[in-house]
Amino acid sequence: MITSPTKVLLIDDDDGDYFLTKDLLEEIDKDGFDVDWKSNYDDGLGALTKGGYDICLLDHRLGSHTGLELFSEAKERQCTIPVIILTGQSEQDVDFSAMKLGAADFLEKKDLTPEKLGRAIRYSLWQHRHSEELERQVAARTQDLAISHAALQESEVRFRHLADSMPQIVWISEPDGTNEYINTQWIVYTGLTLQESRTFEQSKEVIHPDDWERLQQSWNLAREKQSVHEVEVRLKHVVQGEYRWFLSRTVPVFNAEGKLIKWYGTSTDIHDQKLQEVAQRELSRRKDEFLASMAHELRNPLPPIRNALEIMRLADNNPQVVERSRTMIERQLNQLIRLIEDLLDLSRFTRGTIRLRIESLDLQSVIDAAVETSRPHIEAAQHQLTVLVPPESVHFEGDFTRLTQVVVNLLNNAARYTNPKGEILLSALVEDEHIVIKVMDNGMGIDPQHLEHIFDMFSQAGRSEHQTQSGLGIGLALVRSIVQLHSGTIEARSQGAGKGSEFVLKVPISQSRQ
Repeated sequence: MITSPTKVLLIDDDDGDYFLTKDLLEEIDKDGFDVDWKSNYDDGLGALTKGGYDICLLDHRLGSHTGLELFSEAKERQCTIPVIILTGQSEQDVDFSAMKLGAADFLEKKDLTPEKLGRAIRYSLWQHRHSEELERQVAARTQDLAISHAALQESEVRFRHLADSMPQIVWISEPDGTNEYINTQWIVYTGLTLQESRTFEQSKEVIHPDDWERLQQSWNLAREKQSVHEVEVRLKHVVQGEYRWFLSRTVPVFNAEGKLIKWYGTSTDIHDQKLQEVAQRELSRRKDEFLASMAHELRNPLPPIRNALEIMRLADNNPQVVERSRTMIERQLNQLIRLIEDLLDLSRFTRGTIRLRIESLDLQSVIDAAVETSRPHIEAAQHQLTVLVPPESVHFEGDFTRLTQVVVNLLNNAARYTNPKGEILLSALVEDEHIVIKVMDNGMGIDPQHLEHIFDMFSQAGRSEHQTQSGLGIGLALVRSIVQLHSGTIEARSQGAGKGSEFVLKVPISQSRQ
């Protein structure tokens, strides 16, 4: 069976964005899209109204015009294909305007990935097909009802317009809340037919238990005051079995005498937005913790340095006292230097200014350098370190300094989060054209809820609530960044708190020269 490519109309006055969008489409499916590019308002409007496309990607900024102006004019000319608005940054007024006009979706360019773009295109095409089917059903229903009830025909027309503007889950209810119509998207999403969804109680099985009482209270208040009500609830997907967040909005409709005759409602999927809000709050919380930790870490060495200087001042040139004070100052100064170097590395990775010095490396040399650097930390805690490397010489390509930094960081973490006299195993081998380095300890382990975030920036994964060792929470984020620059992977494993941890680093033997 031969499937024709999806015909995409791209309206964007920036040729750089055109090539970027085209590359994203090729990453989704190289042969699955036939892209026609229009670089100005007039050509784009002509092509959009002429038709012949499956979907339109429309830039919000078009010279002296906006994409919303073009979209509005195209709709006036009976354009019906789904349109996705592309914006340069988060602009809430643009999002609401696009939604009001009936755009299929709106995406931010700066966060655009092949996965996001592909999902938006697939959903918009699917939504468009169901909207057409919904239109057909509404038209047929309106025609039948017009014969017996003219007033109900007007209600169906209003319903059709509402469904066109927000074509997601749509329903019509009697004044007491009994559903008389539910569109196909409710049935597809929940698996419940109209007969199975007549009342709130019948729909209870697909509503998250924690949201049930709040939904009832909101509905009762709306019915009492006969006013518009909105509430965020989680609905269960019949196939995937997961709950997704929806914004449920119900609007009362009154007759000429002011009597409530219907409720019209929609439910809009806002799950991705909710997850993004949660992620932003979590990032903000971690950044606050990071700043507090950084201030604490940078301040810690200062009192010992100040005390050592005062001791030296009072020592009357006693060589032993001066030497002890000098050693203390040097140790604290090295701590400060390490913290500042981590912060500088963080800044470089964030700005993308890190460049690797790729050269031929000997695996044994990298391991030896890392062990030598970490040994004072390991011996200070009286840990037993076991090192296993291949007996034969193993050569691969990479940045010696940065890869040594990665292994040092993993060893220091193992030493830090393992109780005194613990065991640490450092092993290295060759597997499937990759160098595989593992660092395993029998220390405090990692709680399961922290595993997926342990490499996130500012994350101090909390291996134990009682852990007293300090840290800025950027070391493992730097590790991941360095490994990714080597086209490698890093994975954390743990059976839970108190059960130790294992970090597995993989980098390809051959690297592209930078």
